[in-house]
Amino acid sequence: MSRHKWYRAKWSASMREMAKKIQQTAFMPEATDGFVLDRARDNEIEARFVEKIDVHQTVTDPFGGAVEFDRIEYRQWRFRLTTLSPGLELLGSTKGSNALAYRLAELSRNELTLSNLNINVLSWLARFQEIGGYHGFIDAMQVGNINLGQSVKARAIVRGREDVKSYVADFLAHNPHDIEKVQFKISGRDRRTISLSNSAGCVITGGGSEPIIDDLRKSLEHVAT
Repeated sequence: MSRHKWYRAKWSASMREMAKKIQQTAFMPEATDGFVLDRARDNEIEARFVEKIDVHQTVTDPFGGAVEFDRIEYRQWRFRLTTLSPGLELLGSTKGSNALAYRLAELSRNELTLSNLNINVLSWLARFQEIGGYHGFIDAMQVGNINLGQSVKARAIVRGREDVKSYVADFLAHNPHDIEKVQFKISGRDRRTISLSNSAGCVITGGGSEPIIDDLRKSLEHVAT
């Protein structure tokens, strides 16, 4: 399984300058946090932000006594910076990524502009299919803000063994709503399942996701501008 999440970011420095600053704040064994630079190009950077956490833990032995010990945990966030829209991509879990955003702002002399995205997820999927020539069908959709009354909203998840897009469109044709997530099953040689969200997140299951994620990045550039 492969997880990705994008944010709109405007960098005050070039990617080469950002790479140099990342190297200057590299994670060292004695440090509590820092960066690991994996790859740098003129228009993109791939790196990791690492935090070292000292954990004090107490457990109860079989006789009811308390046993205390210390251990060290390492948390890592993989990310990708690019001059192309939207600008910042997190690879893997986004939990606790506020620390990463804070340190990236420091590297940008606190001139980093970072914001969430609100994507038309069906337009993203259509562009992805167009770029990569993918065929398949939407077997699940999450629909939110369905208007049931003056002050009543609902959220629904629609699943099926065939394409559910037309059913959702017909059922909600005259009712305001937001398409929040879609799950797309790719047919043919690239049998994968892709879940896309309107907050510019995706989950790819089935393995071998690198060509697919490249096409998702290219298609997102067009709908995130």
